[in-house]
Amino acid sequence: MVFKGHPGTGKTEFARIAGKILFLAGALTKGHLVEVTRSDLTGTYIGQSEPKTIAKLKEAMGGVLFIDEAYSLVKQESPKDYGHEIIATINKFMEDYRSDLVVIVAGYPREMDKFINTNPGLLSRFKYELNFKGYSNPELIEISKIFAKELSLNLNEPALKSMSLLFDSARLSLGDNFGNARFARVLVEKASQKQATRLVKLSN
Repeated sequence: MVFKGHPGTGKTEFARIAGKILFLAGALTKGHLVEVTRSDLTGTYIGQSEPKTIAKLKEAMGGVLFIDEAYSLVKQESPKDYGHEIIATINKFMEDYRSDLVVIVAGYPREMDKFINTNPGLLSRFKYELNFKGYSNPELIEISKIFAKELSLNLNEPALKSMSLLFDSARLSLGDNFGNARFARVLVEKASQKQATRLVKLSN
């Protein structure tokens, strides 16, 4: 499967849920998630990437191998990049063990389109595609309330209005790098830290 979306839109979490659903449906024997990036699969010299990649694929057997920012495996300016070795290994493994392994590649929409088209094997094997849209301000407010509740905090109306303004500002300044739910979580965590700093200064 191909998951397209910006940071913080729930791609990793949904991959974890998909594994559990497929396990309960009897399509996978374990349903666990193994999350990797380029650094987990790439060796320091030619020939080292294949065994590293196979080790991760074997770890994911019976579940889901989730490759975040998968397009980073292939550097367009370097046809001899080790990423081609990794992709060839993944393609063969998917073919040999397709009955008990799900591979999900994820990342920014435009970059993922380019990545899938770099190899005919990828194009034929990744037939399912999901697009993850960014959250609206009301959705981010609800997400923030959940994070706040986990920290035993209550967000009052002035706080919520301030957060909504901060979401708008961050979208404009960060563009594609806006972190969505991740940004909301960090915002709540920072608020909690600042609250703690204020409280520790109180005499009572």
